[in-house]
Amino acid sequence: MTQKQLIAIAVGLFILILALLIWRRFDMPEQLDVSVTAVNGGSSYEVNDSIRRGATIDSEDDFLQFKIGEDTYVSLANDSVIEFEDLGVVGAVVRLHKGRILVSSTNTPIWITTDTTENAVVGGSASFVNYDFLETVHIIPIESSVQTSIKSTGDYLLLPVPIAVKEGNESGYEVVEVNLEAGDSAAFYDWAQNL
Repeated sequence: MTQKQLIAIAVGLFILILALLIWRRFDMPEQLDVSVTAVNGGSSYEVNDSIRRGATIDSEDDFLQFKIGEDTYVSLANDSVIEFEDLGVVGAVVRLHKGRILVSSTNTPIWITTDTTENAVVGGSASFVNYDFLETVHIIPIESSVQTSIKSTGDYLLLPVPIAVKEGNESGYEVVEVNLEAGDSAAFYDWAQNL
């Protein structure tokens, strides 16, 4: 091959790769919009900040609330970490790495995932607490039930009551009693439910 032919092949490959990248950019499935709707504290996030798929949010010492699409809200207590794994129009997937969140949705489902659970909330609200240091997740239905799949045990549950799921070597779950108006978390729930 001559040098001109090699250059022509290289230019052709470059144009092909560039065209594929541009096509992929415009061929992305529709995504739900996510924005900050409330901040309580001196957070680095501000109201109306936009959040993209894949973003990891650390609330640090603040309370934060996000709106996903038209009818879904996720509120974070202080010292909580979440990741927006998927923002597809059929419903968002939010991974709870640690901490406490309150989720509410009118029509669009939202999935909350942890190491061993997948939870769906539709037409109601629920709280999730990931005690990462205890390897325990509390799933707390507030309005309506939560559809839960526990990967480690293979159980599929429709939860009308709170449960604690063990995520370590001793996997399993048990029903627990929860009082959202007591303890250190009461201020968070009061703030989140009165927005």
